[in-house]
Amino acid sequence: MFLRQIGLTLAAFMFLTPVFASQCPPAEKVMDCHNGECNLQRVSGWSAIVYFTDKGKTFAFQKERVDRTNRGREINCFYTYLDPDTHRLMPPALVLTSVIN
Repeated sequence: MFLRQIGLTLAAFMFLTPVFASQCPPAEKVMDCHNGECNLQRVSGWSAIVYFTDKGKTFAFQKERVDRTNRGREINCFYTYLDPDTHRLMPPALVLTSVIN
């Protein structure tokens, strides 16, 4: 009986862990690019704010920020595009937000 409870707890933990993210997803998981066409992907457990999209530029992770809010700790992941002329990151193009424990 005790082993069954431990197994059930571990199984529940494995299924619920992706919902409560502790780090930002990689840029490759957020943006799917094939043959020059790039599409934003919906990432489970994250809400997204898209500021702009840009074709022909490399999509990259910019920074991670953790804030304390009235709902708990909130993680914000900022993504942007790399300007091929100056090799600098542009202003944030996408922000993913999730609540963490």
